[in-house]
Amino acid sequence: MNQRESGYSIIPIERGYFREMYIRNREDDRESGLPAKSTLLSNEDPVALVGENQWTQDELIELLSSFQLSLFAFTGQNRIGVFEGINELGGSIVVCTESRRVVVVDGDNGCLLQVGGADLSSIKHNEILDLSDEGNRWEGDVLNDEPFGWGIAYDKEGRKEYEGFRVRGVNMGYGCQYYADIGRVEYDGEWCDGRRCGRGLQYDRKGGVVYEGEWMNNDPVEKSVEIASELGWLHNRIEELSVRGGCCSGDEWTVLDWSWIPSLRELRVGNWCFVNVREWRMVGLSKLESVVIGENSFTRGTDKDPNRRFVLKKCPSLKELKVGRYSFSDYSVCEIEETPALEVIEMGEVRKDSYNFYHASLELASVFPLKESRLDMPGLKSLRFGEAAFCYCSRVVFDSDCKSCE
Repeated sequence: MNQRESGYSIIPIERGYFREMYIRNREDDRESGLPAKSTLLSNEDPVALVGENQWTQDELIELLSSFQLSLFAFTGQNRIGVFEGINELGGSIVVCTESRRVVVVDGDNGCLLQVGGADLSSIKHNEILDLSDEGNRWEGDVLNDEPFGWGIAYDKEGRKEYEGFRVRGVNMGYGCQYYADIGRVEYDGEWCDGRRCGRGLQYDRKGGVVYEGEWMNNDPVEKSVEIASELGWLHNRIEELSVRGGCCSGDEWTVLDWSWIPSLRELRVGNWCFVNVREWRMVGLSKLESVVIGENSFTRGTDKDPNRRFVLKKCPSLKELKVGRYSFSDYSVCEIEETPALEVIEMGEVRKDSYNFYHASLELASVFPLKESRLDMPGLKSLRFGEAAFCYCSRVVFDSDCKSCE
């Protein structure tokens, strides 16, 4: 009952697939009392790291965020909470989270290592369980008269339709789905809460590969995503992200951190978006090249709000930062650090009222005092500020051969 016999094996890499997360206020981290990430990752035995520890939800989030997460969704909350997702944790160990429950499976040995806080010692093996009056049945691991572990599901004609892990009747972790009428594999890969989620292969009825790659919510992952409503599905394989105008401006949106999308290359935000966000962070995005924000976004007016912050750090590939008129007009802090490739900075429109960061200091290195900032961007070619942008920033020093400044 080894998953590798099916022709698809889980590569021992550290990455995960998440379907739902919340955005967390970074200030909460300092009060969480969680172990440092380096401590969490110091244990080389994945079973001891996850399977033998009853992680709380927040501890698991901290652990999995140390890996390169692959799939997750965000809402406008102020913390992260993984509800459905899957993570490969070395060897054949797969960690699933769903409904605030942690499920850990060992694909090589076909056994469950953890299902929340459930007692797995009572699992019965090699059982036959009727699933319907029509003749559907499960042969394999059973707990409390439910599929609970590795096994095979048969349809009413006695044909194999699924082989893999199930927890309380739901496909979980890893398994193969079959074309029952011909006995061929239709999907071979990872699952979370009954949905294709993670890495997997889809075959046609002749055995040809239809799709090989990453899945989310039963669909292949898209690398270009548009958020067109208050809730958008995101994953860290996104390379191009756009937000349609007028989106995500509800009262629940207060902190926005897109540092969880390390593959992001381009970001486009329309007009009148995220007006209630008080802190916007993009940190450590090594592939990010372009950020373009529309007009009247990230602002509720021109009155100063000392709690509103813009943070852009450690984005070494970023070439352009463009912000439309009136956006970030009530932000008090603008921090731009470690962006050596930055060539173009535009805040509003030259000779037009813009009011971007009207009250803000332009902080480009933390060692410099408020309202006196130093910019070390050797590739800077163009710097354009509209009327009243950074109105209260008294002095900025550019260590750059800026060719066009207005």
